[in-house]
Amino acid sequence: MKYATTGHIHFMTEEDIFEDGCQPGTGQDSVDTLSLSADTIPALLDAVAELFCLDRKSAHHMEGEAGRVDFQQTVDCANVAPAKHEIESWERGETRLWMQDASIYVVKVEEVDTVEMLKAGIASA
Repeated sequence: MKYATTGHIHFMTEEDIFEDGCQPGTGQDSVDTLSLSADTIPALLDAVAELFCLDRKSAHHMEGEAGRVDFQQTVDCANVAPAKHEIESWERGETRLWMQDASIYVVKVEEVDTVEMLKAGIASA
C-alpha cells in the first residue's frame, strides 16, 4: 500500500504585520500540480516539503477534512523562509513578510491485482 497526493497543492498567502497579524484583503491564492507517492505518510510529507521548500515541522492535519494536511510558514518577498535579520527588521516594522498556508490532500493507494482486473472484464493490451 502507498500514500499519494491528489494532484495539486493549494497556497494561500497573506501579508502578516508583526503584532497585528494577517491583513484582510491581502490574500493571494495559487494552485500548483503535485503528483507524488510514498510508502508512508511521513515520507510523503517529507517529499512535498522538500519539493516546495516548506517547513516539514509545520505540517498538521486539518480536523474535519479527511486527508487534508497543511504546512504553515512565514515567507519573504522571494517566497522563502526569511533570514534572522529579515525577521528582526519585520519586528521593527521595516520589512514586509507573509504567512503562507500550503494545503494538500493525502489518499491511500492500493495496487490492483491483474487477475482481479481480468475478472472485471478489463482486457490486457
